[in-house]
Amino acid sequence: MLKRLRTRISAKITLTLISAIALVFLASGTILLKQRASAIEKTRLEMARTYALFGARTIEQMLEDALRDGTLSPDEIFETNYRPITQGLLASSDIPRFHTASDRYLDEHIPKIQDAFLTDSMVVFAVLVDRNGYAPSHNSH
Repeated sequence: MLKRLRTRISAKITLTLISAIALVFLASGTILLKQRASAIEKTRLEMARTYALFGARTIEQMLEDALRDGTLSPDEIFETNYRPITQGLLASSDIPRFHTASDRYLDEHIPKIQDAFLTDSMVVFAVLVDRNGYAPSHNSH
């Protein structure tokens, strides 16, 4: 009977120790997982910031080139006189559509830049907007 009691006590102690060790590993794993998730989120946000800065610089260069070669004037680039589209496919849209003097030029050049961002599977959309939220062009996808 004494031997049986020792075996039971030994088993209880062993199970308690195993449970405690498993709990320590689980807690450590949870902490490490949270730290890793935080690091991944920080990396993604930094990547998004880098993409945004790169896109802004690319568009800036494109607009400076258009100014330099006379394709667009400063007034056309900074225009905020959004006129309703009255001709073409977008004229009959249920949602009113607008345009500015520089849209034709931007429609030729911006989609190529925006589409380049979409080659990264982590990028869901890329859009250029002016300070009022006006999007002169959209990507081709």
